[in-house]
Amino acid sequence: MPPQPPPTLADRRELWVLKLAKLPRIRFRSTQKADYTEFYEDYFQGQDVAAYTVDQRMRVRHEQLADALRKYVVLGGSVLDVGCGLGDVLASLPTGYQLNGFDFSKNNVARAASRLGPKANVVQGSIYEIPFPTASMDGALCTEVIEHIEDDEKAVSEISRVLKTGGHLVTSVPWNYWWPEYVELMGHFRHYTRDSFSALLRANGLEAVEFLPNWPRWHRAYNKGYPWVRAKHIVFGRLTGSKNLYDFKWPWSSKPSIEKLEARLEPLLQKDRSLDYATLPTSTTIVARKVPG
Repeated sequence: MPPQPPPTLADRRELWVLKLAKLPRIRFRSTQKADYTEFYEDYFQGQDVAAYTVDQRMRVRHEQLADALRKYVVLGGSVLDVGCGLGDVLASLPTGYQLNGFDFSKNNVARAASRLGPKANVVQGSIYEIPFPTASMDGALCTEVIEHIEDDEKAVSEISRVLKTGGHLVTSVPWNYWWPEYVELMGHFRHYTRDSFSALLRANGLEAVEFLPNWPRWHRAYNKGYPWVRAKHIVFGRLTGSKNLYDFKWPWSSKPSIEKLEARLEPLLQKDRSLDYATLPTSTTIVARKVPG
């Protein structure tokens, strides 16, 4: 991994927040098959399904992916979601595409298949041996997956293999400071910059054609406010009758606390939409085209 600039106070705060968030969850121990399987079979939990439908960070991402798909993949084309998790991205995509997905976790595949029904073909498989034929996909999505893969070169090479020449990949990876603790907490082997991620894609026949917004200041501000909403819900949720943090509000308030946070940060989100992402080192949400090779 290329050298990183010194960590900022915001980087240190993000690590602290992540440690708190992951307290009750299993730790990543090793890449041995048994440890790897145990970690990812339990990676997503029941509350994650609900969060993916109401969390503004997820809604913004889903809208962005749907827009990119419409722009770069012809209607009726075949699309693969690489590491589809619980199927939240596939569930949010527009109709009219041949949707496919795969995931390493058998639990995720079962949940996603049940959730999506006939909308998508979801199977179990490894990113090192993607279970779809060569040059079978007009488009692919791969969001927040490659940082989890020890051999990212091999993973991207496989994604490139299943894409048709001229097909497009819409992909994202974390841009924030990488701490060694991220391996144990999240299974993240590295994070990226615009340049390092573009180079990885290019080395595997995928040329960046657009850098999409990843709203760096808004994400950081949201991640700073979110833990306080979560803490209030943990301490006072039972007293207020809130089943989850997304509906937690004080008795005298007309709106849930999370909605107040989102409203307060909306101007920052709009400012981040106008940034020139082609020049920002944080621009690690990329549309790439498979070039002849």
